[in-house]
Amino acid sequence: MDDEIEKNQTGSYTVKASISVDDFNEYFDTEINDETVDTMGDLIMHRIGHLPKQGESIVIGNFFFKVLHSDHRRIYLLEVIKESTKEII
Repeated sequence: MDDEIEKNQTGSYTVKASISVDDFNEYFDTEINDETVDTMGDLIMHRIGHLPKQGESIVIGNFFFKVLHSDHRRIYLLEVIKESTKEII
């Protein structure tokens, strides 16, 4: 799991979209739940309703997700910010 999540100096995290929802939940001690998907990339795509492009974002629970890298087939990399650490402007 350590190779799938990297904490950044800014307090955000860089997360491989291929990480399982269960591993994400375990790492962040949360309970994001969606029985229809296995990975965080699939979850983001399912919740947005289409394959998101680089820069698209969504809030799920108390997490802000931004797509850092994707192509025409899948999401590869996400930026994740826990809402409690994100500055609201």
